[in-house]
Amino acid sequence: MQATVKLPLLLRPPHAVSTAPPVIADGPYFAIHQLGLLAGSQLSLVSRIFLAAGQRPDALVTHEGHDGGRTVVQVMGVNPAAALDAQRAKLGQQEGGVRASVLSHEGSLDLGGIQSCALILEARWFDPSAHALVAVPYRAAATPGGFALHQPRLLEFSHGGAALAVIEAAFFAGIDSFKPAGLWAEYFSDENDAKNVALRMGSRADARAARAGQARSSGDARGTASETDDPYAGMGIDAIDIARLVAQLPAHERSYPMLEIPPWAEGDPLSGLFDAVPELLHSGRVVWGQVIQINNLMLVGGRDGAPGEIVYDPSGQTSTDDLLEVARALMKMRGNIASLRAANPPEPEALAIAEHLENEYTRAVGMPVPRGLSRHSLLLSTVYFDRRHIPGGILRSGMVPILASEKCPGRVMVLPSRWWPGDLLEVWKSTPPGHGAGAGNAGDRTTRFIVRASMIFTLGATVKLTVGPDGLSWIMVMLSSILVTALTFLNRRKT
Repeated sequence: MQATVKLPLLLRPPHAVSTAPPVIADGPYFAIHQLGLLAGSQLSLVSRIFLAAGQRPDALVTHEGHDGGRTVVQVMGVNPAAALDAQRAKLGQQEGGVRASVLSHEGSLDLGGIQSCALILEARWFDPSAHALVAVPYRAAATPGGFALHQPRLLEFSHGGAALAVIEAAFFAGIDSFKPAGLWAEYFSDENDAKNVALRMGSRADARAARAGQARSSGDARGTASETDDPYAGMGIDAIDIARLVAQLPAHERSYPMLEIPPWAEGDPLSGLFDAVPELLHSGRVVWGQVIQINNLMLVGGRDGAPGEIVYDPSGQTSTDDLLEVARALMKMRGNIASLRAANPPEPEALAIAEHLENEYTRAVGMPVPRGLSRHSLLLSTVYFDRRHIPGGILRSGMVPILASEKCPGRVMVLPSRWWPGDLLEVWKSTPPGHGAGAGNAGDRTTRFIVRASMIFTLGATVKLTVGPDGLSWIMVMLSSILVTALTFLNRRKT
């Protein structure tokens, strides 16, 4: 009865399996049944909150008390991997008043020789002892076809025999126990379907191309890359006629390319950018821009946009490889302000950029990049990232097409993603959030903590209200509101 099953077993909905033994409240299968319910409910919670919304799943642990009430806790730490390991160790130790726990986190699973995203569920019942390890592969929301769940795998189970049918049926019952019900019916897609196989193969090819491009970008910062070496070469962004595209928009969509002006922009030096948008959409040319630093709120889901810093060549002659190397060099300057201030002879352009990047609240309008970094006349400008103009609303790559115009020098905006080339969209979708999008710092970790804390307080309040309203739930909602207010202030920052 206690022999652990380690061979992967496919879990199938009740209509595809034999009838499970009856579940008796005080019988031997009670713990197994409840464990399956808890794991299935956790899958629905994470899918509804994160995966279906196109967000990477946070690591969460749900504790179930002896009264059936559940508490959701987010696994946090400066080192996410270490925090996850610590929580996994705690999973084997029963806490007071807790009869079961399930830990969910991001992982991967081999599907026919190709790695797929997967949600990992580690569930444990304490008395009597029972545990299960389930992996649920899924198709990411950013993939063509959108979010989909594939066949769950029972990777490890503390019991065998008839208990397998019990946990299988309970797992799918748990999926539907989380409201709104119907997750499995809505999002299941056979992983062996030809379309899904082709998508996985395409993602693997894109990932290889991205890695090859990253390796090539580690060459000479002065730039000798040919078009063959440049992963973005041949995408034809210079042929995009933005004025014609805007003119072709139907009347009810004319507001789409305009930037949504945030409340804090009034009186902010960045307001000049919002004033320049009509001209950029009329006379702007499309060139590549490389993100130097960005508010890390743009690396997670949300509604509000945020400012950031971009280096670009108004003439469009600089390769993307060279732009990336220049961006890295500029970030190094930020860390060498003391040396630049003491430089003899002085380096005024380098010092101005370093102090600007360090400040995080100043705005740049076409700051000249030191000539020693490139043979072309590059500029640094503050840009505003409107989530409506970015695929999925999350900044996945640091290389973006932008609009620049001689009629409003130094003012640039991201080309709305509706008009991005198909090849660029495919590369973007296969890139993890934040790839090549600037460097992080301690402020970034603070911002991320507040983002996640706000989400988990709201989630915890929702769970409490579902299980049974009490004063604590309202306190959690109030705390969430306070955290969201803090986020509004942090939106003005560029890192």
